[in-house]
Amino acid sequence: MTGKGRVFNIIKHILIGLALFVAAQVLFVLFMCACAKVPQDRISENMLKSADYLNEKDVFFDMIEGITPTKIDRYADSITLNIAWNLGGDNALESVMRDDYYTCEYINENVNFRASVTGEENELYHYSQYLRYWHGSAGIARLLHLFMTVKQIYILNAVIILLLIGVLTFLFIRNRAYDIAAGFWIGLIAASSWFVPLSLEYTWDMSPLPGAEDLLQRVAQACGLAEGLTLPCYAQLRITGDEEIREINRAYRGIDRATDVLSFPSTDCAP
Repeated sequence: MTGKGRVFNIIKHILIGLALFVAAQVLFVLFMCACAKVPQDRISENMLKSADYLNEKDVFFDMIEGITPTKIDRYADSITLNIAWNLGGDNALESVMRDDYYTCEYINENVNFRASVTGEENELYHYSQYLRYWHGSAGIARLLHLFMTVKQIYILNAVIILLLIGVLTFLFIRNRAYDIAAGFWIGLIAASSWFVPLSLEYTWDMSPLPGAEDLLQRVAQACGLAEGLTLPCYAQLRITGDEEIREINRAYRGIDRATDVLSFPSTDCAP
């Protein structure tokens, strides 16, 4: 092949790759628009059940108490389902491209998701873009909520993963690839893979500071006693630095400086 022929061949492959990439993106957007066209009233019941199920636990929790590798991340799942719920409206394409979800930075994302589904209005809530989640999970979750809740989706995930693991193991053994099969299973065990189906997005493997959770719980209880609270209540704590708290102070109070603490009520508890 001549030099010109090689250059032409390289350019041809680049153009084919670009064409395939553009075609894949167009098909993805069309798929998401089709998902956005699913009527909200057809998925509202299952979405509400999913929100209630997610609110039974914290956004991060240990499936086996005290065993950090069993930590489950429902923060990402609540955002994904929040985005899925907010697809659609008058302009399906705009909702897909915006990738909005209903949120308040100071409230648990599980609670935010439920507030979105129930249409709760609060001056602290707003719609926010989350383009890092601009992928097909939200669209698939919206479609699946025609037939099932998030709990049932977790079960479906487990069944699919078990089938894939079984097929791969069978293929390794049939081809006498015993070393690869052993490495595959060692990897599954080392990565605590049995917890993967319990999250739509990913599992969480970061440990909190030792004693931090117990300390914050005791602080919250002491504050409740000092205020004379007798009814069950919920509080979310966010530990941050001067830069972020200055931005929050400026956005919500019009004061452009850092402060030591900010608090926002999620509801009026006055009698």
